[in-house]
Amino acid sequence: MPRTAIVTAVTRAIQSLGLSARSFTGSQAGVSSLFNFTRDNQQWGGGHFWFWNLRMHIAANLGSGAAHLNAPAFRLYRENLDSLRTWTRERMNGRPGICVPETMRFDGTGWYLAGGSTETNDACDASGASSYNERTLTTGAAVGTWVWRQYLATDDYAFLHANYPLIADAARFLLAYAVVGEDGKLHTFPSNAHESQWDVHDPITDITAMKALFPIAIEAA
Repeated sequence: MPRTAIVTAVTRAIQSLGLSARSFTGSQAGVSSLFNFTRDNQQWGGGHFWFWNLRMHIAANLGSGAAHLNAPAFRLYRENLDSLRTWTRERMNGRPGICVPETMRFDGTGWYLAGGSTETNDACDASGASSYNERTLTTGAAVGTWVWRQYLATDDYAFLHANYPLIADAARFLLAYAVVGEDGKLHTFPSNAHESQWDVHDPITDITAMKALFPIAIEAA
């Protein structure tokens, strides 16, 4: 059985065990799901949602023709839009739009409250010390591009209309954060290249996100 089919089958099985269309998807590496590989020891926090992991479920559902199973994932971000705007304004020096915390909590904030952990890893926080996701700027762009992919796969205009603010506000933030350099191009600093490199100049993640998201924001408008 292809890997995509396996992932989809497992996702459907878990969802059939009591999850409804109003439920949110599982969290980081499945530690908050019904079946936890660490049993009763919960790592990384139970109220956090890593989009790097959620996007794998989104992709599997799209690839298997089960796009409707992605509704809770997109709703998680869409219904927290106002909270994300507030977090961005207060934690990213008044910038507009949304900097979606990679480790976003269920309420749209970026506090890192891992169970029993003393790690400082608040996400989308301009003032905090360097850390894994402190200045990961491109999760909003990732959410926005998956909104677009979902629309292309389903031709569901109502879905695109409802979720377009996620695309627009993610693009608005990246434009506000980037600075035009002497070469006439947009540059970002400080910014994380995901969890690997912290507070670097022009990480490839930012360059790729802007090249992907800005055309989408225009075409989908």
